[in-house]
Amino acid sequence: MVKSGLIVGVITLILAFGGTLLTPLCPPCLSLFLGLAAGYLAGVFDSPPGKKEATNTGALAGLFGGVCAVTGQMFGTVANALIMGPQGTLNFVQDVGLPTQGSSNFETGYWSGLIGGAVCFSLLDVGLMVGLGALGGLLWWTTRGKKSV
Repeated sequence: MVKSGLIVGVITLILAFGGTLLTPLCPPCLSLFLGLAAGYLAGVFDSPPGKKEATNTGALAGLFGGVCAVTGQMFGTVANALIMGPQGTLNFVQDVGLPTQGSSNFETGYWSGLIGGAVCFSLLDVGLMVGLGALGGLLWWTTRGKKSV
């Protein structure tokens, strides 16, 4: 569990940071695949003796990956605020051609969306990684684990 948690955790940290620079919507999409990978790798590295143990090991590996996703997302949020800021985002939205009629309240909406999105999507990341980590552990058990016992 430790080895798979570290491997997937580092990958998740880097991808969540990079994804959050674009939008806070990216890391939950990554969590779908990385949670499964964490759970499956936990089974590969630890070879738990039963289905319950495989599921628990996968969930713990997913939890570690989820914590790394939260860390990456928070660093990405801070970097987004420092690099883009409300004015840079307003310029980007205007360059893309989206309407900006309420640009006087844009700064308030920017900070609310940036911080609120980071918090909500971070919680979603952890939940997805734990649940899919457990599923990945179960997947390992059904494909490989039963045969090794």
